[in-house]
Amino acid sequence: MVGHSLGGLLAILVAAEHVDRYEKVSVISSPLAGSKVAASLRWLPGQPKIIRDITPTSPKIELISQLKLQLPTLSIISTAGNLSLPVAREHNDGVVTIESQRALSFGKKIEVKANHFEILMHDKTMKLLNDFLFEDSPMIKSTYSHTFKKDIDR
Repeated sequence: MVGHSLGGLLAILVAAEHVDRYEKVSVISSPLAGSKVAASLRWLPGQPKIIRDITPTSPKIELISQLKLQLPTLSIISTAGNLSLPVAREHNDGVVTIESQRALSFGKKIEVKANHFEILMHDKTMKLLNDFLFEDSPMIKSTYSHTFKKDIDR
């Protein structure tokens, strides 16, 4: 299972509940420790429930911080695109802080120099996902490997 941003939180929570149904999990640019900005905004009237759900002290974020998922897990961390705002003082990818992306206490972590959105189609991300998801399937891996011949270390 692969999830980007908030989808990464969902991927981890679903996989943790159904370990027998998934073989691997990968999260991309996910706020694994929640969002301090969301914590600041949660008191404003009219905020959607998701703002409360991604604060660092929300039950879902606290659950993720305590998990030790027993599946191979890859966390791809986007490190470019820093957005400077008075409420976002920490280094971020334009949306999620780097610190929050690094918070997963299990699995492998790899950084890619791309912003929150560019990372999705970045050559290095595609190669990392291909290698991780299909490492045990040489037939599938070789079918897709021609796509990743470009220089992935931009």
